[in-house]
Amino acid sequence: MCAVTIGALVPLQARAQRCDFDVEAILKLREAEIGAFAIWDGVHGDEDHDERYGAAVAMENANMYVAGTRGSLGQAYPDLTLQEIDRRGRVAWETKRKVKGLDNILSVHRYGDDYMVLARIQEAKEISSLWIGVFDGRGALRREKTFRHKNGSFVYGSVALAPDGKGLVMAASVEDKRSAAPRFSEFYRLNSKMQVISKRAFNPGPDNGLYSITPSKDGRYLATGYVNNARDRKTGWLLKVDERGGIDWQRQYPRGVGAELTKVAQMSDGSIAVLGTALPGQEDPLKAGWLMRVAGDNGEMQWQRYFTNDMDYTGKGLMVNKDDVISVMIDAKPIKSTFAEEGEVVKDYARVVTLNPRGVVFDSQAYFQGEIADVHDFVLGPSGERIMVGTTQIAYQQENDVVSGDGAKAEAGKPIEKRSNEGWIIATPKVDSYIDPCKPKKERVLNSL
Repeated sequence: MCAVTIGALVPLQARAQRCDFDVEAILKLREAEIGAFAIWDGVHGDEDHDERYGAAVAMENANMYVAGTRGSLGQAYPDLTLQEIDRRGRVAWETKRKVKGLDNILSVHRYGDDYMVLARIQEAKEISSLWIGVFDGRGALRREKTFRHKNGSFVYGSVALAPDGKGLVMAASVEDKRSAAPRFSEFYRLNSKMQVISKRAFNPGPDNGLYSITPSKDGRYLATGYVNNARDRKTGWLLKVDERGGIDWQRQYPRGVGAELTKVAQMSDGSIAVLGTALPGQEDPLKAGWLMRVAGDNGEMQWQRYFTNDMDYTGKGLMVNKDDVISVMIDAKPIKSTFAEEGEVVKDYARVVTLNPRGVVFDSQAYFQGEIADVHDFVLGPSGERIMVGTTQIAYQQENDVVSGDGAKAEAGKPIEKRSNEGWIIATPKVDSYIDPCKPKKERVLNSL
């Protein structure tokens, strides 16, 4: 394994002309700097509410359809919000709807002429379910469905459209509340009315979970997650299944003291880019973003990259464009050892890394916002922009007319800071066209006279 520090771009572009590749590399990314270019960005909310953008999808009019939550400061179960964000980052319209026990927005998808929101809801103490709402292009509810597990609780879920356009598939992670049994995964096939027509459980014995389900080019599905090994350590888990959950192949990828896979995208030749997070087995370990390219027919690893720095790096978003250029979104969070001096403030950020099909980095840009920058979704914009959707924390200053807890007036004239979370959406530049110098060119044919 080789270690590379990613700094200036010129040498990287030169290295990108290589047609061989390093099977493994640890890429120590340069220190993050404020000032990366964005096409547009928007922060939306107010000081009396907590707002969070959970997921987004591009609309036909080139705006973004964004699903989020809003509640009073400290409110346990906020309302669902739907917004249309225009190409300058402004809110075109907004609707708000109460969804009982709303806990977390998981994803939003185009669903014919409508939009489908998948969320987790809390129905009782330690019991959560999955909820799907279908809305029109202005946020009006068309129908909804709640999926409850008779023996347990849905920890996480992911949905995808069936290739034939009729219905959905859903992957879910389940926690059995009847016993201390390990978590397990389930795969559902749903018809157009969202009724379950088939179900399959993945319960190999150890604790396991699925985080994403994505259609593959051959009509199958690729699922990512984790499964615990015999030493009770998380290992990355990748499966290829048919529309009823029958397994074509599956593969485990142990890394360090723990690893999991969260996103997947297919390359033009059928191979698969897979993103996750790995935790090395060293003292005071830092999480590393982890990217692999694997064979499409059996999951065998072709190359892998670890992204590191002086912060915890978590692989959150992945996309592959028509030229097989890979874009990775990494969430960076400081940990205690990051603070060089007591009292020093170290901001978290989101980083977008661009690589060629052989895992060579073209570019790496860091994006900051407010005091905290959390990104929950990474999606392709209508014009190829790479759009991040999430939450930022903003500090507001208020007049000092409050009474302190001991009954004494607070110091006169000194403003009081109040913090709340706001929805954050940012469009980063699209990837330039890339002609792969290593891709075999079509042979010319000598035409007859």
